[in-house]
Amino acid sequence: MSEYQGKTYQDAVLKAQQDLNKPQAELTIMVVDPGRRGLFGLGARPVKIEAVVKKVVEPATPTLSSSPEEVAPVQQEEPVEQTPQLIETSGH
Repeated sequence: MSEYQGKTYQDAVLKAQQDLNKPQAELTIMVVDPGRRGLFGLGARPVKIEAVVKKVVEPATPTLSSSPEEVAPVQQEEPVEQTPQLIETSGH
């Protein structure tokens, strides 16, 4: 985790983005000190943040082969022809 500071929160975040070479969406940011503007600049403190690059967990996906020799052929079933059944009725 790296610490960054700036006159405002956005200044500190911008410094973190530039240093880590990542957009804000890819950073986890924690405010260490919200800073203080002070009166006419007297007693002012910069905003301090800690920033770290978010860990991206990629889902495991099966590797698909691009060569046709390695792909098993798909066998399609032939449609079964239905023959009508005669139903015998007993005629009294």
